Amino acid sequence: MRRVILFLALAGCTPDFDDITTVKDLRVLDVSADTPEVVVDLPTLDLTSVSRPEDLTALLAQVTAKLPAMFPPITLRPLIIDPHGGGRPVHIRAVTCDNLAASPGQVRGPGLVTMAGRIRDTIDRDPCPEDSPVLAEEDVTPPGEGGDGTVPFAMDLVVTREQLALALTADPLGAVFGLPVTIQVTATAGEETVVARKRVVFVQRLLPTQTPNMNPVVTGLTLRSDNDDPGLRFDLASPLADPPSVPLGAKVLIEPDRGDTELYPTMVSDRRTGALTLSFATEALRYAFFASAGTFTPQATNTEPPLVRMPPRHPLASRYQAPSALPPDGDLVYVWVVNRDERAGSSWVRVALRLVPP
Repeated sequence: MRRVILFLALAGCTPDFDDITTVKDLRVLDVSADTPEVVVDLPTLDLTSVSRPEDLTALLAQVTAKLPAMFPPITLRPLIIDPHGGGRPVHIRAVTCDNLAASPGQVRGPGLVTMAGRIRDTIDRDPCPEDSPVLAEEDVTPPGEGGDGTVPFAMDLVVTREQLALALTADPLGAVFGLPVTIQVTATAGEETVVARKRVVFVQRLLPTQTPNMNPVVTGLTLRSDNDDPGLRFDLASPLADPPSVPLGAKVLIEPDRGDTELYPTMVSDRRTGALTLSFATEALRYAFFASAGTFTPQATNTEPPLVRMPPRHPLASRYQAPSALPPDGDLVYVWVVNRDERAGSSWVRVALRLVPP
């Protein structure tokens, strides 16, 4: 059985495909949450007074007592693609990784991260235990022939006080830097199995006016033949109505519009003393590119300027290499652009290209 694991919160993927940007097999390209971040009113957690395991247990009990019994539902939508399944059923199983808790007093993972601008992922990245609670399990059949193989599926996550208490026990630093609750999605069809892990982040309210993170949005895409081409805009409202043409074997640029980046408060630790201070960071946005035929280079772009060289003319664009011959499925190529920020937010758009003779 072919098994591929995707860590969506870290935007990584194992290189089990001919090219990671070409969607040939069963894939989970993203998992989007309608509420990627939840702001929680909690007393400040001071770990400097913890010298014994029982101290940490008592401190976490005080924090847990301030939590509501449960939080409002969060809808999760995996982007599952089965491009050559022929409409076969796909078995989807989602679990919540509630059993990652370490023993009292044990802080797992790499420990304190001092720089602003990213989720402090202090817990380790082990797979979810086999006995993790099942969130959803269902067989889903994609729409009939002629589609892109998208498997429609959504599920609701209701996080309880007990779940956050377990997460806090495993990751006490999460009460300071952001506490990720992990959901693992497994999709199986035939001999193919893919596993994706998604994190929803619970953060301490640092300011009265603080608002939760919103999912980034791709508001526009431009197709360019080269850097000097003014470009052709994709119609995101009707992406399949009149797809732009690309010659077989050609290289073109596909460039997303730069989305809005949010300024958010965060705690920063002094490198020498460990003292915490309130700071502000502007999130970075990352764009990942996939196609049903052909390849993209680079696989992803982002809004952060390069450190050692001048930025390219179109820093968010990726170069699409069209196949030299028509794919078996015909002349229509589907393109997905997945937009992620560093705080568990994500969304995607799907457009199409039509391959024509050179």
